[in-house]
Amino acid sequence: MENCLIMPEATVAANAHLKNVIVDKYANVTHKKDLEGEPDKPLYIGRRETV
Repeated sequence: MENCLIMPEATVAANAHLKNVIVDKYANVTHKKDLEGEPDKPLYIGRRETV
């Protein structure tokens, strides 16, 4: 993980590669392993979303 904000109660798979990503509460990053946003526009994973 690089330049990311992971909120409490979020789940991120151990082998996930995240860059410039915000993961909101109770979200799950389990299926998609490579997520990348732009430095000035981070990728947002919403509350209770599963990706």
